[in-house]
Amino acid sequence: MMTKPYLIRLYPVAPFLFGGEHTFGEGTDANYLAVSETWPQQTSLLGMLRYQLLMHHNLLPLNQKNNREKAAEFIGPESFGPDRANQFGHIECLSPVFMMQGDKPFRPTPVDAKFIKKKDKEGKGIARFERILTAGSSTAGRIWTGGQPRGFIPTLTGYNHKAECVDCLTSSDGQTVVSQSDVFQRHKQVGIKVDTDRQVQNNAFYKKETVQFTGRDWSFAVVADLKTALADAMVTLGAEQSLFRMQVTALPDGHLSFNSYETCFAINAQVTGHRIEFLSDALVLPSLYDHCTLAYTDTISFRAVKTTVADTLHYHNRLQKSHRLELVRRGSVLWSHNVTETLNAIDNPNFHRIGYNYVYAGPALPFSNPA
Repeated sequence: MMTKPYLIRLYPVAPFLFGGEHTFGEGTDANYLAVSETWPQQTSLLGMLRYQLLMHHNLLPLNQKNNREKAAEFIGPESFGPDRANQFGHIECLSPVFMMQGDKPFRPTPVDAKFIKKKDKEGKGIARFERILTAGSSTAGRIWTGGQPRGFIPTLTGYNHKAECVDCLTSSDGQTVVSQSDVFQRHKQVGIKVDTDRQVQNNAFYKKETVQFTGRDWSFAVVADLKTALADAMVTLGAEQSLFRMQVTALPDGHLSFNSYETCFAINAQVTGHRIEFLSDALVLPSLYDHCTLAYTDTISFRAVKTTVADTLHYHNRLQKSHRLELVRRGSVLWSHNVTETLNAIDNPNFHRIGYNYVYAGPALPFSNPA
């Protein structure tokens, strides 16, 4: 059966909540506070697609043996497992999630190039896009060990620890840069939980922080290689079942997600230079930093829900989660004196298949300052 690539866009119907480590939980893990992550986890996107395949083929609930066998064929026998090879049936692979405004793709701007807020002579706030990390280029800027040059010493240029750096998004052509705060709005809500008789429950106080887009033309997007076409639909995403409108568009043949993300953002796959940029969150080996001259990174927690087709009826219940892992966050940048070994520490086909562990090794991608 032929695999075809599809562009899947997700438009939020209402403010959404991607919980991460900060969800309400249940039982002994119950918590009054839930704070949304800005981006959906790749495993959430994978789970949504698996569920939609079951819905598309009328295989829910999984209360018959025949349904379970067909379900395993379409979505694989188990959900994503961090420590094993995975099979997802008619889902071949996913790209990293990115943003789209209309038909223009955007990705998070790396940490070595951010908007720096300043004030002009009249005291008005302005924002300029500046590189704050560069590589030394002279002999004096090299690392020497054993009488041999081993790599460049990165230098900070124009960096001011008192100036606020703003997380941004950069368009695929490098011509448009926007602050993430101009795309994502956060809303805080507090309340008291009551039961069906309007009686206040125990531990009733709650506080949650949700996210919504500032404009209707913004969407999350992912490229998925599928053996079965999906139709546009209303879908839920994340542990809190946030509602989205899913729009599915078939892409030209040969435009597979393993290279479509790089193609979309004009990223040259050739490895050059000492700079490595994380295009997605990534699970890496501890030895990664043994080969780095400088690491400008952040981390994000990762857990995946654990389900099997054999033991699941309808996927509506709260599901068990995997153990916690720490991933390098997208946008992080490394300067390496041994690029080959650094990339080996990042290489993870299991995670890469569902959109993690995408990196770019080479000169910083171009950008343009706003007029």
